[in-house]
Amino acid sequence: MTRSNWLSARMAAMITRKFSAWRVALVISTVLALTAHTGSAQCMHWSAAGIPPLGGSGTAIAKYDMGTGPQLFASVDNWIYRWTGSTWAFVDQAYFDDYVTTMCGYDDGQGPALYASGYFTHSLWTGGSMSHLAMQRAGTNDWVNIGYPSSDQNELAVDMKVFDDGSGPQLYVTGYPTMGVFQNSPGIVRWNGSTWSGVGGGIPGAARVGFLRVFDDGSGAKLYTTAAFPFGAGFISSVWRWNVNSWSQVGGDFTVSGPAGAVLGQMEVFDSGSGPRLYVCGRFSLAGSVSANGIASWDGTQWEALPGVPSAPQAIIGALLTHDDGTGPALYSFSNSGPPATLGLSRWDGHQRTSCGASGALFAGMESYDDGQGGGPALWVVGGFSLVGGNLFSPHVARWYGACTHTIDPMCFGDGTFAYCPCNNFGSSLHGCGNSAAPAGALLSASGTTVPDTLVLSSSSEPFGATTIFLQSSEIPYPRWLGGGILCLGGQMRRMYVGTAFFSTAQAPRVGDLSITQRSAQLGDPLFPGSVRYYQAWYRDPNSCTAAPDNVSNGLRVVW
Repeated sequence: MTRSNWLSARMAAMITRKFSAWRVALVISTVLALTAHTGSAQCMHWSAAGIPPLGGSGTAIAKYDMGTGPQLFASVDNWIYRWTGSTWAFVDQAYFDDYVTTMCGYDDGQGPALYASGYFTHSLWTGGSMSHLAMQRAGTNDWVNIGYPSSDQNELAVDMKVFDDGSGPQLYVTGYPTMGVFQNSPGIVRWNGSTWSGVGGGIPGAARVGFLRVFDDGSGAKLYTTAAFPFGAGFISSVWRWNVNSWSQVGGDFTVSGPAGAVLGQMEVFDSGSGPRLYVCGRFSLAGSVSANGIASWDGTQWEALPGVPSAPQAIIGALLTHDDGTGPALYSFSNSGPPATLGLSRWDGHQRTSCGASGALFAGMESYDDGQGGGPALWVVGGFSLVGGNLFSPHVARWYGACTHTIDPMCFGDGTFAYCPCNNFGSSLHGCGNSAAPAGALLSASGTTVPDTLVLSSSSEPFGATTIFLQSSEIPYPRWLGGGILCLGGQMRRMYVGTAFFSTAQAPRVGDLSITQRSAQLGDPLFPGSVRYYQAWYRDPNSCTAAPDNVSNGLRVVW
């Protein structure tokens, strides 16, 4: 019997639980198709941070300190924006005649500057020539053309990174080797702030030189890049290392069966506990002589497959990023092709690979950034989407929060960013599933403090006069459907309080009630400093979209 069948059988055989307030059976009919959710991961959710929908697609994202602290920049088609902490602001004069495809910050000794490359050849703001590569110095409004004069639309840079090989930090740029500045250094050149120069003669024979990453395998920091070479009707690909004076291939060719051949995507450095490794993603089934499907890692000597990635059918993984959501660094990857287990955003912590449920979105890039607004570090994504998590409207840009890191954290959402609602009755962001009176769904929030305990739970947007039970649990199993909502509590649930929604809001404890810590102790579950408990409001919805006249708010995780 498979794990999913075993779980379904177990849930179908659950003994009904009855509360005196309602003689309603808690019979769970379905285990949602979510695997590997743990206590801390229950808080994970997508948060809207979209750029106003001007059409087109999000194309690039970058983090850089322009002199006033790290800032986040994102491009949508031929526009560039900066995140202010609450909204996106248009960057002065950053309006070009075609797409921006990559951005990077670089200080050439004259002050920090933001560099942008893409298909553009002119500034639509000033009318000036912008030959695929432009720069804006901090403290100025003007974009300066630094590209090689060319009208060829393939002149764009594939990637840009700053690296110091001993001669000072310079901006390294990769692309197509037969165009413009790349003619004398196939596929890769560098910019020192005033002039272009070749890098060891480039990589001869490459049809495209791709993504860059700095990696120290124990012998000092080196610059690595990917390259694709024509092979029949498709490509074979490989990773190359710059040794100050020359390029050398590392670890053999990447190959895959099929006419398109192997193409490599982004690279990232991640330490899963046994030392840093260089990870590379893309479309391949062999990394050198090692079977690897879409992701492989290099330790300085050999390639190794990433555990947990299905071997067939073929996955195409295009983006990688190391991000710490507050529970430790992990390697995040994105795929929009391949078996279901590889689709969307996934997280590898060095032990387990889990899905973050980003199906339906197409990412062009990712960045880790804390905007200082109290939410902690988030994983920001840009791409060709208007919805993330299946239901949250956030055009072009969204952010992923992956852990419970505060004293009180919301969790178990019915807004489509965590799980599907029973009738596709998705609620608003961070709410529970929609109900018959409020399509936004009930919102469980808290006010007061945990020390001393003045905490009050409030479940709003319920049906008028709804009987409400406030539940507490120390465990959270797989999420389950309950009436028209999602229940994330498990183990021995305590019925803390029973009340009625005054108009559309129920609160507990009310004046005269025991505090939460007192009530929990009365029920045989004392709360000590550091105890973690989970809360949801289960309320009556006589016009529920299911046969069971119930629904559930989102949840809260509280550290006492």
